[in-house]
Amino acid sequence: MIPSSLLKYTRLRLIILITSVAILLSVLITYIITIILADGFSLITFSSAIIVPLLISPVLTWYIVGLMLQVQKLEQEQRYLASYDMLTKLHTRRTFLELFEEKFDACANDYSCVSFAYIDIDNFKAINSEYGHSGGDEVLKQFGDLLRASIRSVDISGRIGGEEFAIVLPHTSGDSILTVLERLVDNTHASSVQFGSANIQYTISIGYSTYQYGDITNSKQLVNRADQALLLAKNLGKNQVQQYRKNTNSHTS
Repeated sequence: MIPSSLLKYTRLRLIILITSVAILLSVLITYIITIILADGFSLITFSSAIIVPLLISPVLTWYIVGLMLQVQKLEQEQRYLASYDMLTKLHTRRTFLELFEEKFDACANDYSCVSFAYIDIDNFKAINSEYGHSGGDEVLKQFGDLLRASIRSVDISGRIGGEEFAIVLPHTSGDSILTVLERLVDNTHASSVQFGSANIQYTISIGYSTYQYGDITNSKQLVNRADQALLLAKNLGKNQVQQYRKNTNSHTS
């Protein structure tokens, strides 16, 4: 891994920098040796101390830096693969939940609100049955794009598994989050996925819950409430948004 302090340099600048250092060290070491051996620091000795590292250092540095950049690129790719779902380009379940915990703790510490929403693609098994897994994958991919385009940069989105997704919206509650989620439902219903000669239309159901300071004690409770709200949205006909309420007979759609 290339040290972060050197990342500001380009590959060529790194070569110039390292070669210059190598030449200075070569001259210094050669000078010290000639003093110890009492041979005198001649022009030939001085020239050799410059020419040798000048010939060797650029080639060697180019090769070594190239290897380091390749290793760094592979590490970045591995981190990306571990953090993002390749099909939807959303966070993986593990990464999403880690980020959610951090966001929940931050909001709890500054006494602000945070909302959690579960999203499920309606009748996804039927889509897979009719269009095959390739058709289902196209739906997942398109919805991933739609979801990313529908939220703010401070929000967190992830694919929890299969056709289930989730989003975290910090400092958002009441009508604000309802507007965002209902727009997502409407935009999904209005969209379609072109798959071969077929035009796949699909809908989503969303259940959400909002944390207010002192309302609950941990993030798992917030997740469980959103899950209950999602189940309510499914039971009431799908293609809608439902908010968790202690009285399950009350709902917002």
